[in-house]
Amino acid sequence: MIRLVGVHKTFLPGTPDARALLQDFNLQIDPGEFVVLLGANGAGKSTLFHLLAGTETVDKGQIWIDGMNVTSQTEPQRAQWISRVFQDPRHGSAAALTLEENLALAQRRGLPRRLRGFRQVGGGGASSFAPALEKLGMGLESRLHDPMSLLSGGQRQAVTLLMASMLRPKILLLDEHTAALDPHAETAILALTARTIADQGLTALMITHNLAHALRYGTRLLLLQGGKIALDVRGKEKEALKLEELYARYGAEERI
Repeated sequence: MIRLVGVHKTFLPGTPDARALLQDFNLQIDPGEFVVLLGANGAGKSTLFHLLAGTETVDKGQIWIDGMNVTSQTEPQRAQWISRVFQDPRHGSAAALTLEENLALAQRRGLPRRLRGFRQVGGGGASSFAPALEKLGMGLESRLHDPMSLLSGGQRQAVTLLMASMLRPKILLLDEHTAALDPHAETAILALTARTIADQGLTALMITHNLAHALRYGTRLLLLQGGKIALDVRGKEKEALKLEELYARYGAEERI
């Protein structure tokens, strides 16, 4: 599904502040894997996401998605395959538009960008989105005509996750998408995330700094250090990994 071959990425090359974020980076992710990414700030996690999404270009190497070399493709060109949920619940949706309008726009992902008639894309209007919203268990099916700005952070992030997954993207990128939420909302969104990925069989990558979450969620765990993969476990090996062992591998400076 995803292959990165010999990828290099350096920021500010040729300057005294040059910093290599990824160095001869190789990674293969199979279809349906739910990969959790750990690493200190500057380890290369966000850089990896930017390169996959096309918001940054590689200095060297290749990126393959579903057998296609997308190294030279732009972010808009990859948008038909890749969805992303950001840390800030305000990102990924339009605050001034209603819940229904945001969902209708999400349903047009990869299609020509025009606003005329987008409210009717769902075919049945508001009723076409109500069943999906009802599954969120937040009562949002009765708030389709409310502006997104009126929703709580947890509600908005739940809708953003729904928007990102409703067309079953080839890749779902979760960029610390619960870090800005209160503990109750964080627990709810993580459970919703795991359920959505499992139910739809999505290939997903999730960045987190919470080691307990990294052990609990996902089918595979990657620890990045200095732009390289320091730990790669999956399946029963991941299930057997203890929190204390992961702390030790993660580094003492990250235990706070």
